[in-house]
Amino acid sequence: GSLLFVRAANSCPLARLSTQELKVARMFSAGYSYKEVAQKLNLAPATVRNVIQRVYAKLDICGKAELATLVSHATI
Repeated sequence: GSLLFVRAANSCPLARLSTQELKVARMFSAGYSYKEVAQKLNLAPATVRNVIQRVYAKLDICGKAELATLVSHATI
């Protein structure tokens, strides 16, 4: 008679990111510069840089190439 509840977690690392972080990460990994991402999303370039740094920290990566690989293999 007892019940066991299991919570399913999304195995995609990008699920750790906020909506804004995901948008910035996708654009940056697609080859856009900080300035281009900032213009398209109506943000300051410094904000984009800070968001990218948070993304790298959350995903435990250290470069644009690793980010591009994660984004290209993402299922979200």
